[in-house]
Amino acid sequence: MHKKPTYQELEQRIQELESEQNKAARGSQVSQKTHNELEQRVIERTEELKRTHGQLLHIEKLSAIGKLTTSIAHEFKNPLFGIQSVIEGIKKNFTLDEEYRTLSDLALSECDRIKNLFNGLLDFDKSSAGVKKTTDIHLMLDEMVILVKKEYHTDNVTIKKQYASDLPCLQLVPDQFKQVLLSLLTNARDAIVDKSGTITIATETLAGGVAVRIRDTGCGIAKADLPLIFEPFFTTKSLVKRNGLGLSISMGIIKGHGGDIMVDSTSGQGTTVSILLPLNDEPVKSSNKQYP
Repeated sequence: MHKKPTYQELEQRIQELESEQNKAARGSQVSQKTHNELEQRVIERTEELKRTHGQLLHIEKLSAIGKLTTSIAHEFKNPLFGIQSVIEGIKKNFTLDEEYRTLSDLALSECDRIKNLFNGLLDFDKSSAGVKKTTDIHLMLDEMVILVKKEYHTDNVTIKKQYASDLPCLQLVPDQFKQVLLSLLTNARDAIVDKSGTITIATETLAGGVAVRIRDTGCGIAKADLPLIFEPFFTTKSLVKRNGLGLSISMGIIKGHGGDIMVDSTSGQGTTVSILLPLNDEPVKSSNKQYP
């Protein structure tokens, strides 16, 4: 015959069962928490892969555009040289009055300007294979301004240059840096929605580096959007205007040069994008200088 358990033994057994039940519940909670964490990691990795894939597609698109541009530039340069040769031959072999000589000089000047535009396009597409070269930033800025000058003029956008007289040359990957500059200049133009404004391009020598600042008098960036502007694929542009590198890729390029990009913007008042580049491996100190 089994001994009947005492009240204390029953109470102890109940406590043991409750303890086991609580442990099982905690284990279930830990298991669910682990499952949720793993699920979240999978989601994050999937989104990261999507962003990387999108960036690669964008880079491939830019490469295809560059090859097409090179082909077109070569095709147009040949007849241009023919036109230039004919005008020079007319000037050399015929006596022209002052008016026609002035017109022929103007035509030759325009031929040279078109040739420089084509050369700029060809240089833009030359891949440097990531090799850094001693670069005159002012010269590179001027070349990129040539590429956007027509659109700026059409949109009644004025360009102001405030170049530092003592700006040193830097070791940069030319084609990559040109792409960043062109993207920022395009963004600045697109920000001037009323098609009348000013874009100021300024350079400054800093402690241990240089700054390139592009400021527009456009619509600015909403305060809620500022934390998102370096996110891949984030844009405030319409589908028609989504043709730039995007700040996320531009940031990656500048970070690869040991630099940084800073954005200061007020909705309705304009935006200043500052590219900070080091002279060496030391971090660059910005003066946060503002330009009118």
